[in-house]
Amino acid sequence: MYMKNFTFHKKDFYKSDEYPNEVWLNKEIVIQLNLTSKCPLNCKFCYIKDKFKNKELSLHDIQKLWHNLRIYNKKYKIFYRVNLTGGDIFFYSKWKELCKFLAKENSVIAVDPLINRFWKGEHVDLLKILKDKISYIQMNLDVVTDLDIQIAKEFKKTVVLKFALYNGNQKRNLQKLKRLVKKFSNVVVGVDLIIPQKGKTVECFLGNWKKLRRDYFKLKRLFKERFWVLSTTLKREFEKEMYLCPVPFSGVYIMSDGKIVPCSRYPHLSTGFTIKNFDLIKYVKKFNLLVSNHCLFENKHFNKFWKVEENPINF
Repeated sequence: MYMKNFTFHKKDFYKSDEYPNEVWLNKEIVIQLNLTSKCPLNCKFCYIKDKFKNKELSLHDIQKLWHNLRIYNKKYKIFYRVNLTGGDIFFYSKWKELCKFLAKENSVIAVDPLINRFWKGEHVDLLKILKDKISYIQMNLDVVTDLDIQIAKEFKKTVVLKFALYNGNQKRNLQKLKRLVKKFSNVVVGVDLIIPQKGKTVECFLGNWKKLRRDYFKLKRLFKERFWVLSTTLKREFEKEMYLCPVPFSGVYIMSDGKIVPCSRYPHLSTGFTIKNFDLIKYVKKFNLLVSNHCLFENKHFNKFWKVEENPINF
């Protein structure tokens, strides 16, 4: 069981409190495509490999989804930032065809790929195909090599290396990070907070604010301008930033089985939408109350949509 009697020190802000009669819709919406469950790695905090074993998104369904998304692009000038992830995106059988489709799609203004490694030379084609649509590349710190970062640098791309705060091998990863930041000018350190997931035994730091604060500011001092906070919880607690969690008004998370979930870290939660029946406006209206300055499991409206026992803090 995670975090019994757990309390948060939080600054309250909910969209519905301030604008109770309005539905928000960002002009830039994240479409996260969890393309495949296949991956050569076995990360303890992975949310997809076991639950979606041998599942892969259909390229046809992705292309069909954009028929719907284009309507809102033309009607409301909404554009899409696509997160490509997996598993490993290079284990997706049609990754090249998908990249070509996204490269030509006018409603897509950016593509952010998460790459576990450039396993083969042909994978550099991803950079060639998507070109300026790639704003940054997130690579897996555990397996990234100097050559991977050098290739990205030759294409003038920033590489984000995520440092995850949990009880893992932080000492080894920290040494690797320091070396890579010193060697490459295109490396940014993305600091994220591992949060509870159903069925996972990874020890989270949530609730241990003293340790979190110490680790957070140590990393901030070390990496300075290369330090990038990925976690909305960390932003709120330590930087007092009013960063709105993108659920649902600016984020759509599509899992490799085609189901749409409110956050990819909570694939057990059903929204009733799939890649085949998705409608952006209906989705946003249905989950409008979940827009907040909090991670999903902290949201005071959580139990209006899912059972109490479905909240990760109760696992």
